[in-house]
Formats: sequence, structure tokens, C-alpha cells
Amino acid sequence: MSNSLSELVLSIIAVLFYGIAFANSESADISEYPYHVSVEYNNSHSCSGALITELWVVTVASCVHRNGATNLTVRFATTIASTGGEQLEVRSVIVHPDFDSISYDYDIALLKLRVPLQFGDGKLPIVLPSSEYEIADETAANVTGWIIDTQGNPASQLTVVSTPTVNQTVCKSSLPAFKDLLDSMLCAGHMNADAEVCQGDLGAPLVHEEILVGILSYGLGCTVPTFPAVYTRIDSFVTWIFDHTGTIIY
Repeated sequence: MSNSLSELVLSIIAVLFYGIAFANSESADISEYPYHVSVEYNNSHSCSGALITELWVVTVASCVHRNGATNLTVRFATTIASTGGEQLEVRSVIVHPDFDSISYDYDIALLKLRVPLQFGDGKLPIVLPSSEYEIADETAANVTGWIIDTQGNPASQLTVVSTPTVNQTVCKSSLPAFKDLLDSMLCAGHMNADAEVCQGDLGAPLVHEEILVGILSYGLGCTVPTFPAVYTRIDSFVTWIFDHTGTIIY
């Protein structure tokens, strides 16, 4: 299979089949998750991300690598997708140099805002882990995002769901052979057909005890419920983040 065809197939999979949430998802208010942001192209929600400083947002490279900063904005302090809150332009996009758009390895990017954000209600940064941070298997973490419907459109209401982390070996054995699972990736999800539903908001922050553990990279749970969602593991990239932003909130 050619690289271009492989990329197209995986892009379709990512759009149609990645899952992050379960039947117990609840409506969320941005005041409780003030780090959560909407990354927008042409004023429409494209994916989620997390605010890490007044100038920087972290999200997945798979959301922003194609178009860069052209027509790219970030919306803060909103519970409703693509409206309300505060919208700021993005000055530049830094995609991890090892990002692979076929395998989704090193799926992380930084967005630098054109002007600094003023912190306030619904607009506060999330704490990042240290490079030595570890999260135990079966640890419950919260993931927030805008549900994607069967037509690929985000629902208006922000939701939150509690999801357990999955043992790396167990996760790897459940994924298709063509999908890598690097140490810089983290799996989370209920691996049973009764619980899994399709939500699919790339870049959705996975948070445990007020620490940003991961951002949603991909998942196949909407079609085969035994596939957990795969997140970019933030502790693997804190040095890279610091090298570009010059500051990190621990």
C-alpha cells in the first residue's frame, strides 16, 4: 500500500472510528475545566487542546499539521463549541519533528498565540507532569471534549467522562498489527461493548489529579469496542515543550 493511500485510510479511521468516551459521559462546564480549549479552523471547531501558559496551547499534530497557522484560532472559556468565550489568533504552529501522519507516532504540537491570554474565569493553565511522572494501570482520569456525531460534526455541549488507564502490554495486544504503540503513548478506555461509545475529539485532554496526563491521538473503539483510545503521553514531551515555550507549570 502506498504511503498516500495508507495515510488516507488511517485518516478515515481517525475521523470515523476514534473513541474516547463511554455511556457515563456528562455535560461539563468550562469553569470546572478552564484549561480546555477549542482549536478552530475558519471559526469552526476542529479539535481540542489544553492551555499550558498565557501564550501556548498543546494539542495533537494530527489536527494541525496540514494547514499550520492559516485561518487557525483558539477559543477559550466556552462550554459551547464554536461560539462564546474568547477567540485568539495563532501566530505559529510547532509540530514535533518526528510526527508521522501515517502511524501517528509523536502526535503532538504547540500553538503560539499572537497575543498573550489574560487568565480569568474559564481561562487557566493546566499543570504538566514531570518527565519522571508515572500513572498506574487502571487509574481513573477525566477526559473532556465535544462529542462527534455520525456525520463528523461536534455537538455543542462540552462533556466529561471518567476513563481508566490501560496496561501498555494489554493495550498493544488489542490494537491492530499496523498500529504502533510507543512508550510515548498511553491507552485509556473501558474495553467492553456495553460501555464504549463514539465521541472522538482529537486533542481532548486526559487529566488526573489536576495534571495533564495525555491528549487524544486516536482510537478505534467506535467500531471494535475492545480497542482502547490512544493518547500522546505528555510526560514524554515535557523537555521538548520547555525547549520551545521556555516555561512549564508543574
